[in-house]
Amino acid sequence: MLALITLPHLNNVHALVSHAGLIDIDVTVFYYAALFVILLLVLPNLVFKPMLARMEKREERTSGARLEAQLIRKSADAEAEQFDKHVADEKRKALEERAKMREETQRTADDTIAQARRDTQARIEAGLVAQHAQAVQAREAIATDARDIAGAIAQKLVQA
Repeated sequence: MLALITLPHLNNVHALVSHAGLIDIDVTVFYYAALFVILLLVLPNLVFKPMLARMEKREERTSGARLEAQLIRKSADAEAEQFDKHVADEKRKALEERAKMREETQRTADDTIAQARRDTQARIEAGLVAQHAQAVQAREAIATDARDIAGAIAQKLVQA
């Protein structure tokens, strides 16, 4: 691939690469080693430890918020359960009150109907007594009239 590059200052590179060994050790190796050691000593204190500390703080805040959310959820569930229980109790009380009112209303209606029946029966009996009295008067009137008519007929028959 180097043979395809035709730049004038790279013509000697092919010759250098073919004569060099697999590993070429020169002064830059010591620079790289020194740089590696410096970075090995500096980076943990400047980058890695602060980054790990931030990640731990973030995890603590996140887990704390997660725990707090769980506690809030448990509290909300308990309050919802208590509210549902209270609503059920109030419904039960309302149904009991409704049943009492219905019984009282039924009792009042039964009493009113019984009183109306007694009043009606008394009126019927009073009407029957009055009707019987009128019938007796009518019979007496008819008997009197019948006697008068019979006397008048008998007088006409005797005169005839």
